[in-house]
Amino acid sequence: MKRIDRIIVVCCERDFWLTRICVASIRHWYPDMPVGLIKDVSLGDFDTRELESHWDVSVVAVPDPPRGPFTKFEAFHLPVRERILLLDSDTVFLGRFLEILEEHDEDFVVNWGGTEPLSAETRRKYALDGYYHPEKLRGIVPDFEIPDYFFNTGHMVVTTSVLSRERVAGWLAGHAPKESVRCPGVLLKYDQGLLNVLLVQMRRRGECTLGLCDFVRWSIHREMVWDIELERIRARRGYPGLLHWAELKTSHKTGFIRGDLLGFYEDLYYSRIPDGEWKRNFRLLRRVRRQAPLRVRKIMEMTNKSMDFRELLRLEARPSKEANPYAFIR
Repeated sequence: MKRIDRIIVVCCERDFWLTRICVASIRHWYPDMPVGLIKDVSLGDFDTRELESHWDVSVVAVPDPPRGPFTKFEAFHLPVRERILLLDSDTVFLGRFLEILEEHDEDFVVNWGGTEPLSAETRRKYALDGYYHPEKLRGIVPDFEIPDYFFNTGHMVVTTSVLSRERVAGWLAGHAPKESVRCPGVLLKYDQGLLNVLLVQMRRRGECTLGLCDFVRWSIHREMVWDIELERIRARRGYPGLLHWAELKTSHKTGFIRGDLLGFYEDLYYSRIPDGEWKRNFRLLRRVRRQAPLRVRKIMEMTNKSMDFRELLRLEARPSKEANPYAFIR
């Protein structure tokens, strides 16, 4: 077994409410595991002291200036070699599963549930769905071969200092915080497309090892999440893996499928916070006012409706399994 030394969660001001929930879910299953935050402050700084002091979390020092969508790469470049589980904030633990990941001794371990080779057509379809454009990529890397796997970078085991800063920089243009990919239209979705190229190439050249493990449930696949029993989570019997909401998200729990799971962990988070209920409600109302997307504002304009904040508070107090993003617009 190859131990995971700590968990690092990447967060920004907009999704920090989900970071709190993610950390509470980690602590529910692993009370003593070291947990760190990498902050993306490209859109503004935010206060993490409450989370640090009440949930035993530290902030990972990374170079300035902030790197926006490329912030995640700082976890790969940490100076001390260690093995980390790197997470996005829109994830929660469903049970204990680090022990499964620790059975892998590769430098990197990513989620992939497939067991059979993919057809050429399927590989191309996957590549274009948020990774890279195969034909354009081969114009830059002629010997690149599309593998039989793809991985989301919102949850992966990373051995630090294996992927060098210089190797990543070769694909980027400009300087932080104004970095961009050198070849627009080749790499898709920032870090995800780039890592699916770099790590695959490094593996083939013998410069790193890369393991595949199926440990993620996806909210967009209803069959994966609908039968998760909240009482099993509450009783710490759970499920070996995590849940990832890897899609456009609302600013409130009842806009998520399985918002009840978010609600359980958010209750857990605020149970440790002085004046927790007041702070939760204040932050919710402020967040929804600030972050209501354009489509919501257009719906209200066209229907002559408005946000019913009393109804929002009522719904958020007991979120259901269904997603009801507009239920409080009346």
